[in-house]
Amino acid sequence: MQASSTTQAGVATRARALWLTGLAVAYYISALLGRQFVVMPEGIAVLWPASGVLVAALLLSPPHLRSATLVVGALANVAANVSTGASLALSLGFAVTNMFEGWFVWRLLRLSDEIQGDAESTRRVLVWSGLVFVGTAVSALAGAALTSLTFGAPYWSTWRSWWLASGFGTLVVAPFVIALSELRSRAWVFGPKRILEATVLGAGLITISHLVFSAHDISTELLALRTYILFPLFIWAVVRFDLPGGMIAVLLASAAAMWYTSQGSGPFVTPETLAVHSILGAQAFCGISVVSVLALGTILSERRRAELALRHSEEQLRDSEEQLRQALDAVAIGTWNWDLLGGQITWNEHHALLFGMRLEEFDGTYEMFARPIHPDDLPGLNAAVTRAHETQTFYHHEFRIVRPDGTIRWIAGRGRVVAQKEGRPARMAGTVMDITATREAEEREQRLAEERNRILERLQLVLQQMPIACVINDTNFHITYWNPAAERIFGYTSAEISGHTPQSFLVPPSSTTHVAELQQHVRTGNQVTGIAQTLTKSGRVIICEWQHTPLTDVGGAFIGSLSMAQDVSARIAAEEEIRRLNVDLERRVAERTSALEAANHELEAFSYSVSHDLRAPLRHIDGFVNLLVRREAERLDATSSRYLRVIGDSSKRMGNLIDDLLMLSRVGRAEVQLQAVAVGDLVRQSLEELAPATDGRHITWEVGPLPIVQGDPRLLRQVVGNLLSNAIKYTGRAPEAHICLGTQDGAEGEAIFFVRDNGVGFDQQYAHKLFGVFQRLHRDDEFEGTGIGLATVRRIVHGHGGRVWAEGQVGEGATFFVALPAA
Repeated sequence: MQASSTTQAGVATRARALWLTGLAVAYYISALLGRQFVVMPEGIAVLWPASGVLVAALLLSPPHLRSATLVVGALANVAANVSTGASLALSLGFAVTNMFEGWFVWRLLRLSDEIQGDAESTRRVLVWSGLVFVGTAVSALAGAALTSLTFGAPYWSTWRSWWLASGFGTLVVAPFVIALSELRSRAWVFGPKRILEATVLGAGLITISHLVFSAHDISTELLALRTYILFPLFIWAVVRFDLPGGMIAVLLASAAAMWYTSQGSGPFVTPETLAVHSILGAQAFCGISVVSVLALGTILSERRRAELALRHSEEQLRDSEEQLRQALDAVAIGTWNWDLLGGQITWNEHHALLFGMRLEEFDGTYEMFARPIHPDDLPGLNAAVTRAHETQTFYHHEFRIVRPDGTIRWIAGRGRVVAQKEGRPARMAGTVMDITATREAEEREQRLAEERNRILERLQLVLQQMPIACVINDTNFHITYWNPAAERIFGYTSAEISGHTPQSFLVPPSSTTHVAELQQHVRTGNQVTGIAQTLTKSGRVIICEWQHTPLTDVGGAFIGSLSMAQDVSARIAAEEEIRRLNVDLERRVAERTSALEAANHELEAFSYSVSHDLRAPLRHIDGFVNLLVRREAERLDATSSRYLRVIGDSSKRMGNLIDDLLMLSRVGRAEVQLQAVAVGDLVRQSLEELAPATDGRHITWEVGPLPIVQGDPRLLRQVVGNLLSNAIKYTGRAPEAHICLGTQDGAEGEAIFFVRDNGVGFDQQYAHKLFGVFQRLHRDDEFEGTGIGLATVRRIVHGHGGRVWAEGQVGEGATFFVALPAA
């Protein structure tokens, strides 16, 4: 932990050093650049980009680095002035003035953000631009005073030059720096087309800026029109490359405008125009360009964010609809949709089950829907449906149905009418739910209540009958009503609790501060729900689910609150017990899984050992049978020779069976080495190996395009070889064998290939036996085999996370399909 803290501290230190070094370099270069724009007699720059760098740095820097940002900016300012010939004292004065200017503008912008909140884009840009000029106008008062005292220059003309230079420098450079900082949080993708477009745009911008601002002797009528040539390029940049691209374009054009104007050329310079007025024209062009691009870029950015938010909302809506459908299925609520124009009703499966029928039995008519309705309830149901159609209001009705087995169930139907644009009802949709248990429980409760309360009035206040605690508080949250349920749950009578606050009796001491916050939320009109510990009169702590609702008068004034509570201690305890049982169940499942894996490993080891131990006796049997045949061949009769031949053949078949078992065991233990495997290459290799088995036979091979899968080439080659060997074997009786390999469409991420032959085929009802160990559908005298080849295929394919299956008909051939992960 200590080493980690030390590492984090080192990273933070390097980040601060990098930030301050970058600021110093940027401010120093921008200050030197500003010195190049000194054209006024007073020695004041007509554009001071360093002010924009400082304001942007203050807006972007973390709070703990702002003081350091000002200090580093001041040092860079002093260095820039001293390096261009200014005295140290004068450089220090300019540095202090410039730092105050940047800090003052930054405070105005921050204050504006706090006041405006979520103002619209154009308004924010205009306010931002205005505050820049207001802040620099105020801060320029001190700078002009310093310059006037030092050089003896006229105060107001110096103030105006200082103000406009700093104002336009901030307006042009600060948004540019802030826009560039956003590049780190954007997923920019520059392909060849985007790079070419940016190159063309940049070249066009530089070329047109040079043509516009470097020419001389242009008629006055064309002065304003020439600068507008650049605005389509600004729009192009901000639309295609967002706000950072637009600000780069404006900065290039603004630098050209200020440079050429300060050198006495461009559309703002004429023989009749004073130098100061030419500079003012160039500065106005820069300001209008920046404000326009800022407004357009901000509007486009907010529009893109709104579109993303809209798409996100649509995705959430689709997810909510799917979750609602799943929830309805989970709680067995039936849904229905009635096309009022076509008269067709559609149900879901739960609706049909509630009515005791299968979904396919419902013909979609209202008459069939009404057939199971209890005769006494049908008129009321029809009236409720008709009323909903006529008034286009919400439909809710409870009725009984008589199911085919004679049982009667209570159903709650809910729905809503959906109308067309012209107001005509188009369809009606809703749900049905079995409420028989609820109805029966309500009837039992009503009978018990009638028996207990015969001497009481039949009509009581709703709050008196509520099964949950109900408490009414006044505006100061003193209790004014306490229902019987509250007496039952908490133990206090209404006389004991009335006039007191809940903190006095019900709230544990540790929760009193939370109660004050809760009451404040309720007083401001918010409904508050939650689960909290509550004290009873006996001192017992119970867990209650509370709901606090503000009460208001007709005018909306707060007049008190209604608090309802339910004792959910038993439910919370039951949920905790369920969680504990789930943990215990997961532990048991893990133990059983581990035991099963161990048993499987032992079974594989046993199979491997038995297979090896059986090979030696078989070799002895086969060897001695061969010796006996050679030695006693002349003395053996035909029957004895046949017996010995059967023994030899059986031992060889047993040896083949053991070899196949060993191979199956090795496959089960082999580690799969995944890589991209071309099935076509495996087919070609297998056909070369199987060529001897096809000598003397006429087989037509049809090999189509085969997929590339993810798997172990060594194991998959065995799969392909077994399938091709099977096809060759079972087409042995066909006059002309035809074997086809190809590809079939599968699920996403899955590749399927098949091997189809025109051999003897098999009965489809026994297809599940094909891939079992020792499972064969043909006798040995018909086709030789051990019944392990296809079992090996299935084990290898399943080990790759794939699946294998077969289709066939007797006498018409068979097709084996293999599905594996696509590469």
